[in-house]
Amino acid sequence: MRVLGLHQLPENCDIAKAELIKKPDGYYIYLTCYIDKKVEKQKQEKINKPIGIDFGIKHQLTLTNGIKINYRIEETKRLKRLQKKLSRQQKGSKNYWKTKQKIQKEHQKIYNRRKDIKNKILSLLKKYEYVLIQEEQIRNWHRGIFGKQIQTTGIGGIISMLKQNIETLIPVDKYETTTKVCSRCGNRKEDIKLSVRTFKCEKCGLVIDRDLNSAINILKIGLQKVEKTTIKNLPTDCGDVCSANRRHEVEQVTPVEKQATARILGSNPYIRVSYTSVKQEAPNFS
Repeated sequence: MRVLGLHQLPENCDIAKAELIKKPDGYYIYLTCYIDKKVEKQKQEKINKPIGIDFGIKHQLTLTNGIKINYRIEETKRLKRLQKKLSRQQKGSKNYWKTKQKIQKEHQKIYNRRKDIKNKILSLLKKYEYVLIQEEQIRNWHRGIFGKQIQTTGIGGIISMLKQNIETLIPVDKYETTTKVCSRCGNRKEDIKLSVRTFKCEKCGLVIDRDLNSAINILKIGLQKVEKTTIKNLPTDCGDVCSANRRHEVEQVTPVEKQATARILGSNPYIRVSYTSVKQEAPNFS
């Protein structure tokens, strides 16, 4: 039997187990290999700084360095056409089972695209020293008016993958206020509509992207929480809470991060990456 894709195996790896798997679009061999951890860590380039992530609907992921990651894999026109054709065919006939098999193959393609996006995002985030996220109530998102958009993005699956595969993941409590609080001075707004995409602080005059402001707050809250236990001297601006010798500015995206993002995410045509400025200021409103 001819096998394609063996070039994906790492060098000097020991094959421990092989399984033959049948899928709607063909047969696959699932290989389990042993790789030397020391050699693998040396090959991986690390970004020595923490990163905060805000999950959203308009922009699926917003990082504290200004990187925005957008993607959406919806049902294809071909899938809808095949489902319509299946509904008109006689159940149990040969043409019925042929159409059903085509539908299964189309579902497999969509699943593979979504899985590839998740794996690429995970590969990028694993390069950071610490990853901070907020515990989101994805079930409540599905019940709202944006339920279909959330389903096509699979944000819940990404959060699950981060929890399972990143050892330095730092979760922030879901009840922490991150959207309504100014990331510079800590001033809190009473309410901010979902349609308002820019956060404006009346106290210090900060004008910043709404999702970016939330991501920075997630980073600060998470680091303040862990700072009391194990992690020390992490580079972030903690505002008035931190002492004067511990104050640092949230860093802009570096050339190394841009190169890593372009190399990892650029190969997938369904992922769109944009950049926004971390420092956006306006004069005081007083």
